[in-house]
Amino acid sequence: MIVTLSVLNIVFSSILVLSYNLNIFGVALGTLFASYITVFIFTTFTYQFIIKKFKLLPRFEKLAIKSKLLKLFNINFDIFIRTLFLTFSFLWVTYLGSKLGEDYLAVNTILMQFIILAAFFLDAYAFSTEGIIGFTIGRRNKNSFLSVVKNSIQISFITALIVSFIYIIFFKQIINIITDIEILRFISYKHFLWVVIIPPVASFCYQLDGIFIGASQTKEMRNAMVVSVLSFIIISIYLTKYFNNHGLWFSLMCFMIFRSLTLRFYFNKILRKF
Repeated sequence: MIVTLSVLNIVFSSILVLSYNLNIFGVALGTLFASYITVFIFTTFTYQFIIKKFKLLPRFEKLAIKSKLLKLFNINFDIFIRTLFLTFSFLWVTYLGSKLGEDYLAVNTILMQFIILAAFFLDAYAFSTEGIIGFTIGRRNKNSFLSVVKNSIQISFITALIVSFIYIIFFKQIINIITDIEILRFISYKHFLWVVIIPPVASFCYQLDGIFIGASQTKEMRNAMVVSVLSFIIISIYLTKYFNNHGLWFSLMCFMIFRSLTLRFYFNKILRKF
């Protein structure tokens, strides 16, 4: 599905921008077309899959059960609020970086790509874990649940170490590809340590997010994010004031730790389901 969406997005956006000169509007319109076509294709695919696999004919009245739709809405609303705060935290990094100067704003934008790239790898484990966690809770199998939690956190952490090791080897080369401005390269080199440290630290909160979503404990995940973001804002203001951009990046690492600690605080609520 992701491949289909991405390919269609590239094709439509390229045509609308390059052939019809629609610029940014063409990119947005291309994404819109790609999204709706992908929804249609995979809704049709899912409908046929259910009929073939389960010998069932999906009916709207069976799907549109008010109580279950309301529960699903509440879960997604909690995730929406959580994601809103998470997005704001990264915007806050941009905001504080801009206060330090244009060079630091540019450098932080570059360095954040390393964090996002690492998150793509680590979130893959979280996404995979969600379904398995839901399955173990549905079966009331506590041993399997704990095994999944342990294994997923371990493999996520090991992967994060590998990603950091790759950054250690290729960091300068990647920076040099991204920018040819010497001052930005120089400042980026000075912040090398944070790019290496943050992925292993962040691996725990990424994985716990997947565990909480799989367990449908989205209210707790939302609350944990709110507390973490507010703590991050407070500490970042203080540290950035006295330690400049290094203080900001240390604050970002603390934010990842806050996320892990607050989610760990709520973890026992999941265990009560068994």
